[in-house]
Amino acid sequence: MKEVEDIVSDVVSKAPAKKPAKPKIHNDVKKLGVASTVKGGKLPKTAGNYLANIMAGLTLVLIGIALHRRFKVAGI
Repeated sequence: MKEVEDIVSDVVSKAPAKKPAKPKIHNDVKKLGVASTVKGGKLPKTAGNYLANIMAGLTLVLIGIALHRRFKVAGI
């Protein structure tokens, strides 16, 4: 067991120390004229069709209530 520890410690001590990586700077952002959102650039359009989905869900709920009442009265 001692031999394995010695071998591992030798390998670890010989391994070069890894330097921290520098962050990549995207120069193509400046070339294309795209504004950065960090500095108040233009935001993407993210509006969805929420109203249509709400209306569809409400319609399904109302249909479910109506069917439930109908079958409850019929005793099924």
